[in-house]
Amino acid sequence: MDHNGAPHSSGRDTYLTIVLCIFVGIPVFAFLNLLTGGLFLWMMVAAAGIGIFGLFHYFLWGRSFTQKTAGEREEEEFRALSEEYDPPYRAEDGELPW
Repeated sequence: MDHNGAPHSSGRDTYLTIVLCIFVGIPVFAFLNLLTGGLFLWMMVAAAGIGIFGLFHYFLWGRSFTQKTAGEREEEEFRALSEEYDPPYRAEDGELPW
Protein backbone atom coordinates (compact mmCIF):
# COMPACT_ATOMS: atom_id res chain seq x y z
CA MET A 1 0.00 0.00 0.00
CA ASP A 2 1.25 3.43 -0.88
CA HIS A 3 0.19 6.21 1.50
CA ASN A 4 1.85 9.43 0.36
CA GLY A 5 0.77 12.76 1.76
CA ALA A 6 -1.84 13.59 4.35
CA PRO A 7 -4.81 11.30 4.77
CA HIS A 8 -7.99 12.36 3.00
CA SER A 9 -10.41 13.95 5.45
CA SER A 10 -14.03 13.00 5.14
CA GLY A 11 -17.01 15.32 5.20
CA ARG A 12 -17.88 13.86 8.58
CA ASP A 13 -14.75 15.38 10.14
CA THR A 14 -15.62 18.82 8.81
CA TYR A 15 -19.25 18.51 9.88
CA LEU A 16 -18.25 17.44 13.40
CA THR A 17 -15.84 20.37 13.73
CA ILE A 18 -18.47 22.88 12.66
CA VAL A 19 -21.14 21.42 14.94
CA LEU A 20 -18.82 21.40 17.95
CA CYS A 21 -17.76 24.99 17.30
CA ILE A 22 -21.40 26.05 17.14
CA PHE A 23 -22.41 24.12 20.26
CA VAL A 24 -19.48 25.54 22.22
CA GLY A 25 -19.14 28.97 20.57
CA ILE A 26 -22.73 30.17 20.95
CA PRO A 27 -23.00 29.40 24.70
CA VAL A 28 -19.56 30.95 25.36
CA PHE A 29 -20.56 34.06 23.39
CA ALA A 30 -23.89 34.30 25.26
CA PHE A 31 -22.15 33.83 28.62
CA LEU A 32 -19.52 36.50 27.93
CA ASN A 33 -22.16 38.87 26.59
CA LEU A 34 -24.30 38.36 29.70
CA LEU A 35 -21.28 38.68 31.98
CA THR A 36 -20.15 42.01 30.49
CA GLY A 37 -23.65 43.45 30.10
CA GLY A 38 -23.52 43.68 26.31
CA LEU A 39 -20.02 45.14 26.11
CA PHE A 40 -18.67 41.92 24.58
CA LEU A 41 -20.96 42.34 21.58
CA TRP A 42 -19.62 45.86 20.98
CA MET A 43 -16.06 44.56 21.31
CA MET A 44 -16.81 41.96 18.63
CA VAL A 45 -18.27 44.68 16.38
CA ALA A 46 -15.14 46.82 16.93
CA ALA A 47 -12.87 43.84 16.13
CA ALA A 48 -14.83 43.19 12.93
CA GLY A 49 -14.50 46.88 12.02
CA ILE A 50 -10.73 46.77 12.54
CA GLY A 51 -10.57 43.63 10.39
CA ILE A 52 -12.55 45.30 7.59
CA PHE A 53 -10.29 48.36 7.81
CA GLY A 54 -7.23 46.09 7.57
CA LEU A 55 -8.67 44.37 4.50
CA PHE A 56 -9.40 47.73 2.90
CA HIS A 57 -5.85 48.90 3.67
CA TYR A 58 -4.36 45.74 2.14
CA PHE A 59 -6.33 46.05 -1.09
CA LEU A 60 -5.62 49.78 -1.32
CA TRP A 61 -1.88 49.79 -0.55
CA GLY A 62 -0.42 46.40 0.30
CA ARG A 63 -1.30 44.59 -2.88
CA SER A 64 0.12 47.29 -5.14
CA PHE A 65 3.28 47.49 -2.99
CA THR A 66 3.74 43.73 -3.30
CA GLN A 67 3.45 43.95 -7.08
CA LYS A 68 5.85 46.91 -7.27
CA THR A 69 8.56 45.16 -5.27
CA ALA A 70 8.25 41.76 -6.99
CA GLY A 71 11.32 42.43 -9.17
CA GLU A 72 13.44 43.46 -6.19
CA ARG A 73 12.38 40.35 -4.28
CA GLU A 74 13.33 38.16 -7.24
CA GLU A 75 16.77 39.78 -7.47
CA GLU A 76 17.34 39.33 -3.74
CA GLU A 77 16.35 35.66 -3.89
CA PHE A 78 18.71 35.11 -6.83
CA ARG A 79 21.55 36.89 -5.01
CA ALA A 80 21.00 34.79 -1.87
CA LEU A 81 20.88 31.62 -3.95
CA SER A 82 24.09 32.47 -5.79
CA GLU A 83 25.89 33.24 -2.50
CA GLU A 84 24.78 29.91 -1.12
CA TYR A 85 26.42 28.01 -3.99
CA ASP A 86 29.76 29.83 -4.05
CA PRO A 87 32.73 27.48 -4.25
CA PRO A 88 34.53 26.88 -0.94
CA TYR A 89 37.83 28.17 -2.37
CA ARG A 90 39.03 30.99 -4.56
CA ALA A 91 41.58 30.27 -7.27
CA GLU A 92 43.06 33.78 -7.55
CA ASP A 93 46.57 33.26 -8.94
CA GLY A 94 45.70 30.38 -11.14
CA GLU A 95 46.49 27.98 -8.31
CA LEU A 96 44.29 25.02 -7.79
CA PRO A 97 43.36 24.05 -4.23
CA TRP A 98 44.99 20.60 -4.45
